[in-house]
Amino acid sequence: MAASIDTLIFLDVDGVLNVGVQDGLDTFAFKSENLQLANKLAAEAESGNIHPVAELILAVAARKLEHGENGTYEKLIAHDDNLSDLLVSRFVKLVQAAGSSCHLVLSSSWRRPGLTKRKQQLETCIAKHMGTPFTFDASTSLRDEQTPMDRLEVIGEYLVNFCKHRGSDASPALRILVLEDFDNTALCGQECQGVCIDSPEAAESYLAELIGTDFDVKVKIVHTCDSFTTEQGASIDIGCGLTMEHFGAGLNFLNGLDNRTAEPPPGNYVGDTELYQTHANIPLIEDSLLAPFKSDFGFLKVIARLLSCVLGACSSCGPHNS
Repeated sequence: MAASIDTLIFLDVDGVLNVGVQDGLDTFAFKSENLQLANKLAAEAESGNIHPVAELILAVAARKLEHGENGTYEKLIAHDDNLSDLLVSRFVKLVQAAGSSCHLVLSSSWRRPGLTKRKQQLETCIAKHMGTPFTFDASTSLRDEQTPMDRLEVIGEYLVNFCKHRGSDASPALRILVLEDFDNTALCGQECQGVCIDSPEAAESYLAELIGTDFDVKVKIVHTCDSFTTEQGASIDIGCGLTMEHFGAGLNFLNGLDNRTAEPPPGNYVGDTELYQTHANIPLIEDSLLAPFKSDFGFLKVIARLLSCVLGACSSCGPHNS
């Protein structure tokens, strides 16, 4: 590998370039089709009897963004390609901030052979924002990942091999940026290869120690995971995407500022409104089938659960009056 590469960026997609909503063991897409259906169910539901999945979607749509970012999560909504145009714009800004000596690694489930079409759509979308052709430099291994710590372990294995092949003539300085929601999971009470991972900082230390002391290593994990409680008392976990807080943290890291600072540095940040308006020609609402992130099986589950409410067969809502 080229000795000039001194920045690695690992990209997860679901929960980073889109917003994922956790419902029990299932994670489904916060996308325009789902929101349209949720609004339809809400309009047709009897008072206080809305389908629980639709209620989650509407709660996320109404959730206000923080850290100086105007609007609600609805502005981060994904479309038929399962990507949020605004969040992809922010990722491209991070890549540009990293400079030419940057190695981009796809660590998402989108790297798997069965999701080749999604990967191609992702690369096409990134290329559109960059204004130049784009492909990822590499992907992490196709090892099975059952837990969030499996993902961290696979990233660590890639880093060890990368440094081994990098060669002794390479510059010892190495920056590593990991954009990851870890399957909507908080980094507390976790363990990876016998190491306690109870925070993003602990995960950063784990990766740095794998590489060893031969390199001047700086690691930043932008953990795009959040949770909140609705006015009705429901707790919601989301893969929140590259919100302003997370985008700013990644940008500051790449610009050599305080690793823990969340606000974008003056003079290096292209305004959020400008980013959004640049691609305002892309419609907010698309007509296509409801689709989740993870698999076609999840797709069928979400359709069945929501459409059962429309047909009056939902156990949570009970029969509807015609």
